[in-house]
Amino acid sequence: MFRINKVIALLALVASNGASAESPLLQCRGAQGCGDCITNGCAWANGECFDSCSQIADVSCYSQAFNVNLNSGQICELATQEAGDIDACSAKTDCAGCTSTKVSYGGNCYWHPEVAACKPLVSDAWTTGVTADHCLGEGEDLCRQGGQDCYSCLGNGCAWAGGSCERDCSIIADASCFTDTSFPFIGVTKICEIASEIEFNQAICGPFTTCESCTSTKKKNGSSCEWYTLATGQAWCGTGGGDMDGNVGSKTCGWQRPFLQFLDTFKFFP
Repeated sequence: MFRINKVIALLALVASNGASAESPLLQCRGAQGCGDCITNGCAWANGECFDSCSQIADVSCYSQAFNVNLNSGQICELATQEAGDIDACSAKTDCAGCTSTKVSYGGNCYWHPEVAACKPLVSDAWTTGVTADHCLGEGEDLCRQGGQDCYSCLGNGCAWAGGSCERDCSIIADASCFTDTSFPFIGVTKICEIASEIEFNQAICGPFTTCESCTSTKKKNGSSCEWYTLATGQAWCGTGGGDMDGNVGSKTCGWQRPFLQFLDTFKFFP
């Protein structure tokens, strides 16, 4: 009899442990609304509660992990505002109606001509192919319209090069060119940060006409500009590395350069 009771108690313990291991999952799936979902450490997306945002794709996801400075009420308010923005924008079926509709963050809805849809601009994931928040006139070129910065240029599906917006990189010959596919997976914001640093370095290094002034100038990351010379006698100051023709710059001048190159031939020795 004692052995039977012991077995029953053991089975009850196993069942209890199984239930407790399952409880976080049940808490998420059984949450009563956004507040209950966030409070239980779950993730809220598209009007449903999930275990985490890792299960979510293509829609915004809200959780305490990504909003550590906000309480559940504030997080759910953001989710409600976005849901309202999506509803307000998606109800518009033409560009004029779309771009004149206000959203919670103070701007207007954005018109996506490639899919004829109206959406709020809420994240990098939604910027690809988004037009500016006005409708194009007949013959107007979205990429060549004035007043664009890197972010709006790439957001419009165009190419950013040399501080200006172009249709694509095929027409760019002598400048770094960036599109929203230049660096997949990092988003428009990071691409434009990279472009900004390159443009800054080009503006710093470009004006120098002597090797000494060039190589003594520091770029944004603290490294030196580099001096380029050709057999033809042509020389210029650049940002470093190889250019489009395979010419490589140097951080040294005069006698130091061939001497250091000579030393490089022995770098395989310990």
